[in-house]
Formats: sequence, structure tokens, C-alpha cells
Amino acid sequence: MKSAARTVREAGAGSSARRRGQQALARGEWQAAAALLTEAVAQDPADAGAWESLGNVRMWLQDTAGEVEARQRACELYRVRGEDAAAARCCLDLVWVFMEVRGEPAVANGWFQRAQRLLEPLPPAPEHGLLGVFMAYGALDEDPAAAAAHAAAAVSMAEATGAADIGTLARALHGLALVTQGRAGDGMSLLDEAVAAAISREIRDPQWFYFTCCCMIDACDRV
Repeated sequence: MKSAARTVREAGAGSSARRRGQQALARGEWQAAAALLTEAVAQDPADAGAWESLGNVRMWLQDTAGEVEARQRACELYRVRGEDAAAARCCLDLVWVFMEVRGEPAVANGWFQRAQRLLEPLPPAPEHGLLGVFMAYGALDEDPAAAAAHAAAAVSMAEATGAADIGTLARALHGLALVTQGRAGDGMSLLDEAVAAAISREIRDPQWFYFTCCCMIDACDRV
């Protein structure tokens, strides 16, 4: 049986590895981040934050199976801890994987419904804004007016909950929805603002930086 002192030392080491791994992830050092976060979850398999970050870095490394494993593990651990908003965030990440990478819309819809159910009873949180982003993206091609409405609501929710990253992404998606409606001037204006915020480092999460810039590229193609 482990001594109490050894348990404390190992927990501290895992936390340190997670912090350093998340810092490497933020710098775009994917391989270093993967090594550190793998070390973190080995030392503390119940570290939900480390599993979530490992899912993020595996996304960048295009390790889809590893990404799904890490995100599902993070979701499970957050649920055990009663952190339903964080669990919903992991569900939404899985929506993207199964919809856009694996091409399994039924599975993606299952994760979306789970995220929606987890968030429904909770007070306003950044994840509610993120849910709106996914609703806007899902409606973009079939009903761009609804997509614009969802995106605008997501901007408001993100601003109300202090989620600048999500607000910038939602603003970019709102612009893309307006362009898709044929309102290129209004839409590109919102996209210009969102990308300006992104490149001035108002977006700290590289994942949301990437998707914000993708909205601009998609809008240019549509124009």
C-alpha cells in the first residue's frame, strides 16, 4: 500500500505535469504537450482536466481514437465530480469529432443531446454560449437565419459569462451566417472584428482561434 507521503508527492507531480502540458499546448508544442499530459494522467488517472487537455492535443496530432478516449474519460470524471458544465463541454467536443472527423451524425447528435441535457438545469455559464455556437453551426446551411439567431444569442451569453474566447468565435459564426444569407457586408464586418480579436491574442485557446479563422475562410469562399 502506498504511504500517505508518497501519494501526496505523486499527486503533486501529476498536477505539475498537467500545468506544464497545458502551457505547452497553449504554445502549440503538440508533441511536448502530449508527453507531459500522458504523464499527468498516468500519475493521476482521476485528473479530469488533464484528460480534457490530452484530448485537445490529440486533436491537433490527428489521433482521433486517442482524442475520443481522452474526451470520454474527461466527461466521465467531470460527471463523477458533479461538474456538469465541464462534462457538457467535453460532450460538445465529441460532437465535433463524430460529426466532422468520423462522419457519424447519429453519434454526434447523441453527444449533443447529452450536452444539452446536462446544461439545461444549470445557471448561465460559458458552456451555454458554446452550446449556442454548436446550434448555429448545425443550422448554418439549412437555415442560415436560425444560425444567425443562435450565434447572436451565443455572443450575448458568452459576454454575460465572461467567456471572451467563445464570444469571439460566436461573433465569427454570426458573420458567416449573415454571409450565407447574402448579407455579405454585415457578415464580413463581424468577421473582420472577430479575426482582429483573434490575432491580437484575445483568444487564448488555440482551438477557438483556429475555428474563428476558419469561419473567415469559409465566408470568403461563400462570397
